[in-house]
Amino acid sequence: VALYNSFKAVVGLGDPLGSELRDRKVKGLLAHIFGSSPKYGVVQRRLLGSTVDVVGRAAITPNPDLDMDEVALPEDKAWDVYRPFTIRHLVRKGMPRLQAARIVKDRTDSARKALLDVMKDRPIIYNRAPVLHRYGMMAAFPRLTKGDTMQVSPLIVGGFGADFDGDAMQYHVPTSEDARKEAI
Repeated sequence: VALYNSFKAVVGLGDPLGSELRDRKVKGLLAHIFGSSPKYGVVQRRLLGSTVDVVGRAAITPNPDLDMDEVALPEDKAWDVYRPFTIRHLVRKGMPRLQAARIVKDRTDSARKALLDVMKDRPIIYNRAPVLHRYGMMAAFPRLTKGDTMQVSPLIVGGFGADFDGDAMQYHVPTSEDARKEAI
């Protein structure tokens, strides 16, 4: 019985056994993991609540000059979502990591060239919610554009059920090598 009560105390299903632990209001493992409510537990804060740097959302506008496998991504948003890949590309070329991060932040000419190189090799996956069929997500190679809207070919909007009255699409940069190959 003592072993069972000790296990319950450690897990958090029972009260602490020692008076010193009760005075310090020590809680069990489950209380630490899940917190006082689901919003404040370790699972929510560390795993689900982390910010995601390689995704974005933008309103769409038509651009008939684009091919079906191209989208025009706003330049500011491209710098944000491709930032880790651009830094890694510069580091692999021999630049120190801090210097690479600095020139990407300053958006120098060499950083822009690295961004364009990365974009040529790493397409984005874009979708419009809700995704109702398997073609609801497509991959395309991005081109840079000025402004705040993502430009798409008018040929692809029918498959997404989209129009140009303020509809928005989400875009994701595949991070793993397998996801990149699948997108291509």
